[in-house]
Amino acid sequence: MKKIITAIFGVMLFCGTIFAGTAEVAPEGAHLLTFLYSPFPYSHAWDNDRNKHQIGYDMINMANSLFGAEVIDGSYEADYWFYTLGYIWGITPRLTFNAKLPYFHSVVNQKVNISAPNEQMTSMIQGALESMDVRTEKLNGDGWGDLDVWLLYQYLNHEKWKISAGIGYRSQITATSFGKNTEKLNVGTQEQDDILFNHNIDFKPFSFLGFNYELEFNEPLQGSKHTFVPNIGGKTVSYKPGWQITHEFELKSYWWNDRVTLGYGYWYRNEGKATTGGVQEEYDHDYAWDKIVISYSGINDYRKKILPFPFLIDFTYWHLIKARNTRAYFGSYWEIQLTMPIYMAKDK
Repeated sequence: MKKIITAIFGVMLFCGTIFAGTAEVAPEGAHLLTFLYSPFPYSHAWDNDRNKHQIGYDMINMANSLFGAEVIDGSYEADYWFYTLGYIWGITPRLTFNAKLPYFHSVVNQKVNISAPNEQMTSMIQGALESMDVRTEKLNGDGWGDLDVWLLYQYLNHEKWKISAGIGYRSQITATSFGKNTEKLNVGTQEQDDILFNHNIDFKPFSFLGFNYELEFNEPLQGSKHTFVPNIGGKTVSYKPGWQITHEFELKSYWWNDRVTLGYGYWYRNEGKATTGGVQEEYDHDYAWDKIVISYSGINDYRKKILPFPFLIDFTYWHLIKARNTRAYFGSYWEIQLTMPIYMAKDK
C-alpha cells in the first residue's frame, strides 16, 4: 500500500522546477516560496483483473477460500492531507536552487470482522491476522516527509526553446517515524535516499501554444524498512526500490496575455524490481496518469498595479489511467500550488 501512495506523491514531490512541466528557472536574485496542498482519500484499488475493489479484498477472499466459508470481512479507509513547503532561489540567471519538504496528516481506519463457528477458530484466525498486522484499529498521525533538494541549470534560453537539466537528492533525514505503524501513516517517505536527475524541454512555436517534455531518472540508495512477516510479526529488513524513469508530456495553451494557462499532460513511470530483505521482486512496475492543469499568473496584473505583489497559482487534477504488476490506487486526486516572491533583486 505504501509503495503505491509514495509513487503517486512522487508526481509532486520530485518536481525539480518552479512548476512541473516547465524548463523555466527563477530570475537571478529571486527568493520564492511555494505551498502545495493535496488531499488524498484511499479506500479502493484495481485488482490484477482491472476490477475495482476495496483495499484488502484479495486478502479477505483468500482467507475465506482457505476456510471454505465467509468467515472474514472488513474494510480499509485512509485519508492523507499533504502540505508541501518549497523554497526557490535564483542563484544566477541560469542556475536555480529548489528545496521541498512535505508535512502531512494521516487518518487510517481498518476494520476486521470474524464470524467463525466457534471461539477456538475465531482466536486462531485473529492470531493469524495479527501476525500480518491486520486488526480493527484507527490510527492518526502528523509529521514531516522526505526532504528533496535540486540544482537546475537552464543551458538554452531561446525565444521558442528553453532547456534545463538538474540533479537532486531526496533524503529521509527529516521524515517522521511512527514505529511499527510508519508504513500506514507516513506515506511521505520512501525509507531510503534517492539520487535524482532531470531534463526538461520547453517548445513554444506560437505565442498561444506550447509543449513540454520532462524526463526524470531516480536511483534509490540502500535503505531499510519495518515490515510485517506472517507468523513472525514486525521486523526491520534491508530495502532497495528499483530505479525509476519518468516521462511527462504536456500541451499548453496561453490565454489573456499569458495570465491563464490551460494544459493537458500525460505522466508515465517505469520502476525496476525492488529488493526487500535480500529477495527481489519478480516483475517491474509501471504507472500511467493523465492530468488537466489550469494556471494563473499575476505578473501582468502586478505590472499594471492591479495586484499588490505577483504570484502564480496552479490547479492540477490527476487521474490514473493504468498500472502494471501492482494493486494500484483506483481513482483521482487534485492539488493546488501557490508561488510567491519573498525577495526580488532590483534591476541593475
